[in-house]
Amino acid sequence: MIMYNCQFCGKQSKKPNLMSLRIHEAWCESNPNKSKNLKIPSRKGKYVGDKASPLTLKRKAVKDRREECTRTQKFLCKFCQKDCDLKKFKSSFLSLMCHESQCPDNPDRIRNPISEETKDKLRKKLSGRKYSEERKSQIRAYMKKAVEDHPESYSNLNRFRAKKVLIDGIRFDSTWEILFYQWAKNEGLNPQRCSQGFPYIWERERKYFPDFYIDSLDLYVEIKGCVTERDEAKWKNFPKKLKIIMKNEIEEIKKGTFRGLV
Repeated sequence: MIMYNCQFCGKQSKKPNLMSLRIHEAWCESNPNKSKNLKIPSRKGKYVGDKASPLTLKRKAVKDRREECTRTQKFLCKFCQKDCDLKKFKSSFLSLMCHESQCPDNPDRIRNPISEETKDKLRKKLSGRKYSEERKSQIRAYMKKAVEDHPESYSNLNRFRAKKVLIDGIRFDSTWEILFYQWAKNEGLNPQRCSQGFPYIWERERKYFPDFYIDSLDLYVEIKGCVTERDEAKWKNFPKKLKIIMKNEIEEIKKGTFRGLV
C-alpha cells in the first residue's frame, strides 16, 4: 500500500490515494499559497492553483452577460447584431443564446441537425398546448415585426420547406419566378425583390410583399399560378401599379412571344 507525504509539512495522508494528498496540500498551514488555493484540485492529481476552470469562466461570462442584457434590455447578437428581444417575454436571453449558436456569422456555430427522436419528443411536448389571448397577441406582434425586418424570408412556400434557388444573390421559390427574372434582366429592366410591405385585411391586418419591383417602371410584379380569395384581398386596395403574371404569360415567355409589362 502506497502512502503519500505532504511536500510542505511532511505529514502522511490519511488515505492511500493522491486525491487525499492534494486536498491536504491545498489547505496545509505550511503552504505559502494557501490563501490562493480556493479550489480543490482535480481527481487526476493536477494542480489548478488560483485559476478557475474554462467551464467556470464560461458559466460566469454567460451569467454576467445575462445580467447585463436584462439591465439594459438589449439582446443583440455579438456576431450579426440582430435584435433577439421578444418583448416582455422572459425567454429573450434564451432566444439570443439559441440564435448565436446557429448564427451564420458565428464561426463556431452548431451545425448538427436535430435528430428525429428529439423532434418526436418536441412534438409530444408541444401538442395540445394552449395559449392565452394575451400571449397570442404578443406572438402575432413578434411575428409581424419579424416579417417587417426580414421581408426576404417571407413566403408561403417557407411553410413547406420548399427548396430555394440562389441567382445573383436573390432567392427564388419557383421556376416561374426564375423565368420572369431572366426575361426582365435580358430586357434591361433590372428586377429586384420587393422589400416594402403593403397592409391588407384578411381575417386580420397582414402584410403583402409582391414578388418583384421594377424601379424604371415604378411597377410591382406578382408571379401567380392560381388566384385565391386571399390573393384578391391583397390586390383589391393595392396603392401602386401591380402586374399579375399568370400561366399564360409564363408560357409566352418560354416561347419568346411575351409582349411585355406595359
